[in-house]
Amino acid sequence: MTDLNDAFEKAVKESKELPSKPGNEILLCLYRLYSVESAAQLSYKTN
Repeated sequence: MTDLNDAFEKAVKESKELPSKPGNEILLCLYRLYSVESAAQLSYKTN
């Protein structure tokens, strides 16, 4: 799980360094991915 978390944290950091704000469609895709990862972490912690 550590590799996945490291990759996620790296992606978060890189997303904050983008030269310009992505369009709404891309932002929605990123939000969906974030939501899935957050739900997976919650599920993992409760089991």
